[in-house]
Order: sequence, then C-alpha cells, then structure tokens
Amino acid sequence: MIEQGLHAYLASVPAVAALLTADGITRIYPLLIPQQAPTPCVVYQITSTTRTQTYCGTIALIRSVVQLDSYGRTYPQAVAVAAALYDALIDYKGMMGAVDVRDCVPEAESDFQDPEPGLYRRYQSWGIWLIQPGAHQ
Repeated sequence: MIEQGLHAYLASVPAVAALLTADGITRIYPLLIPQQAPTPCVVYQITSTTRTQTYCGTIALIRSVVQLDSYGRTYPQAVAVAAALYDALIDYKGMMGAVDVRDCVPEAESDFQDPEPGLYRRYQSWGIWLIQPGAHQ
C-alpha cells in the first residue's frame, strides 16, 4: 500500500535524489539491491502492518513499519544517504502518491558492514501512520 507512494516521494525529495539519481535512474529498490547496481542506493521493505481496531470494527488508520537500508561503498556515503532519508521523513504529513500519510516516526537506527560485497549499511526503521485509500474513516 505505502510502497509506491514512499518510492515516489523519496525520489522527489531533492536531497535524496541528488545522492541516489544517476542517468535518470533513482536507486531506490524494493527488498534487495539488483545485481551490479551502483551505490549509493536504498532498499525498502514493509516489516509489519497493523490495522486499527475499534469496538465498531476495523477503521482506515493503519500503521506500517518500513525498513530503509542505506548502502554505500564507504561509511560516510551510507551515513549521508541515511541522513537525507531522515530529513525527508521526520514528522512528514501529507500525500505519498495516493496514500494519505498522517505521521512518520523514526523507531530504530543501526550500522552494519556487509563484507562480501564490500558495502556499508545504515538501517532505519520507521513507523508510518496512514489512512487506507478508499476506506471509511
């Protein structure tokens, strides 16, 4: 649900696009980095989705937990991409494509090194509250 809107929104943020766009291609990928893809890049995935329950049933308010992994050939490169993502998402409220985002809340952040491909990675977890498109509020 949030995937397409998140991708489009991040690609439209100038600071993110400046770091991740080359030859007209923005390097933001779902689930994994394609083989031979250049860095820096970002991989996103939805790690959980919780629908809000009330006495009257399920309502349109949804909380998705989104994992963003910022990759770089150097540690400063991965950190710079993660910082741009943080600035783009912190307390964001508004439309991401067709999705009405009510809030973006950072939940966790940590660093990793992937020695086999020689990449550095900064992991971020975000709680994104949104209204399900077409649902009753």
